[in-house]
Amino acid sequence: MEQQGLKKTQVTAAPGSRLNRFIAAIIDSIIISILSLPVTMISNQVTNQSDLIAIPHNFETMLPMILIISITFALGLLIGLLYYGYYYTKSGQTIGKRVMGLQVVNADSGELLTWNEVILRESLGKTVSIILLIGYFMILLRQDRRALHDLIGNSIVIDK
Repeated sequence: MEQQGLKKTQVTAAPGSRLNRFIAAIIDSIIISILSLPVTMISNQVTNQSDLIAIPHNFETMLPMILIISITFALGLLIGLLYYGYYYTKSGQTIGKRVMGLQVVNADSGELLTWNEVILRESLGKTVSIILLIGYFMILLRQDRRALHDLIGNSIVIDK
């Protein structure tokens, strides 16, 4: 049963289960956290979190710390983007998705995602999904189990 007003995907494989997507996301989050650990540890050493209490909080003293935290955040995002981008463009499966028997493909062609699609899906799509929260709940509501980031990146998660 096609939902009114929504573009139907051309991919005929079954959409990945909600539970498998959730477990794959946890596995990938753990891996990305481990990959980001060196950046986080360096950032913590440089900012020396205990000094946050001792330093008088004004713009001049906080600016270097804000800059370091911003760079750390950006590097963390880049690590995640490279992780997803590498796996989605090579096999359509991150480690978590491979373990759970899932694959991410282009919703129209069923082909592997391009880097442009990965960037849209992982940066813009997931940012909007997190801000609006409904982006992830769409998986529960939609028959094709596509979240907002899937729609933005023109992707679909299927059983492999």
